Amino acid sequence: MAKKRQKQKRNRDFILSILVVGMVAVVGVALFTTYAGNSQTGAVAETLNITTLTGETLSIPAGDKQATVVFAMAYWCGTCIPEARALARLKTEMGDGLQIIAVDIDPSSNAELVQQFQQAVGNNANTLYWVLDKEGVISRTYGLRALDTTVIFNSQAQEIYRDAYPTDYNTLRAQLEALGL
Repeated sequence: MAKKRQKQKRNRDFILSILVVGMVAVVGVALFTTYAGNSQTGAVAETLNITTLTGETLSIPAGDKQATVVFAMAYWCGTCIPEARALARLKTEMGDGLQIIAVDIDPSSNAELVQQFQQAVGNNANTLYWVLDKEGVISRTYGLRALDTTVIFNSQAQEIYRDAYPTDYNTLRAQLEALGL
């Protein structure tokens, strides 16, 4: 009789474990869909005035540019480096019609740590504007909830592209070329 109860308890525990794992998976998918898929394509963005690490004041999005790219990164993010390189390459190729802002969304970051990240990005890193978002204003305004999030605005401040994962050069180029760059 005791063995039968132990077996029933193990079966209940097993079923409970499966239910818990299933619920965690469902919640995880729901959160990913909510945050990664939080596209507001076509929506007109609120304009922010920001100060870069070099002391320049910029508007996001920039109405005098064909496109403004906002890229969420952190100084310690290894997966952010390839996309930052791709963005720097695109800025060099596409010129003045494009404004690219790399936003360090880690509140513990500082200018020295971002400079180390810039060194990892390489030669063209200085073509991007680098910004610290210690107070989270940029993150909240533009929904930057994950590293490697990229948001592209057109000259009318409409969001035309958003992702929340590392984006390759060709995808970014295609999005920007669609704006005439």
